[in-house]
Amino acid sequence: MRLFLYIFTILITFSDLFAKERIVWTAYDFPTYTFLYGENKGKGKNDAIVKLLMDNMPEYEHIIIDMSTLRFMHEAKAKKNMCRSFFARTKEREEVVYFSIPSMVYLGNSIIFRRNTYEELGHPSIISFEEFMKKTKYRGAVFDRFYGTKIDNIILKFGMMHNIQVRFGDVSNNLKMLISGRIDYIIEFPSVINYLLKNYRLNIEDFISVPLKESENIVTCISCTKNEWGKNIISRVNEILIREIPTKRYQDIVLMWSNKKEEDELIKYYNSEIKSNVEVHSK
Repeated sequence: MRLFLYIFTILITFSDLFAKERIVWTAYDFPTYTFLYGENKGKGKNDAIVKLLMDNMPEYEHIIIDMSTLRFMHEAKAKKNMCRSFFARTKEREEVVYFSIPSMVYLGNSIIFRRNTYEELGHPSIISFEEFMKKTKYRGAVFDRFYGTKIDNIILKFGMMHNIQVRFGDVSNNLKMLISGRIDYIIEFPSVINYLLKNYRLNIEDFISVPLKESENIVTCISCTKNEWGKNIISRVNEILIREIPTKRYQDIVLMWSNKKEEDELIKYYNSEIKSNVEVHSK
């Protein structure tokens, strides 16, 4: 019996010695960038980047879990080892996580209306979100994510005084509220909304995306908990990104799920905000 326990202890010890260190990748379901569920699971733009990183980091065990931004920030503040597959850089977040060089680009947000609301507003071609919030009677909802500094500041400025909700969960919940008429508008990337409308088999023409004057293109990065572990992972991630970003394979990832008009804009922004950072960090 003692011999059995001795052998068992030795086996467990060797198993621990050779076990791979784990990277927990967190994200939320955000078509067409991250698909955590359904028939397109793992086929989003950021999914492809994480897969690329995983393939280049075989020394780690990788798992992907669904986690809200609020929860990720809470866990990172507690110094739990985990990473985010797409995260926009802000001063608040820089206190909690390390960021890689930019890894993905997003074209600006629009305000999305049902067609009858759009017609009631007089068919605007562009809207100042701040002016809209000053006088609006309309109810809206936003998701707990980064919309760009200007839009986020307007939400903070007017959110508590006007009919706008900051909701948790995923973007589809806000869209369902818009479809049902419980709210009058949402703010989102048009490509995300168009995908969801097609998925729901709804007529895209019944919903109108209007550009926001304060909208800005957004870049996201890979981020990991701000400790020694996270610093080492981000250093490794940067090595891979610096090597991969200039390739056609990576550009194809950025262009996934995009139409021709979006592709032209994305290539321009990819060159100025993503590839240019690689050139700076390569020197």
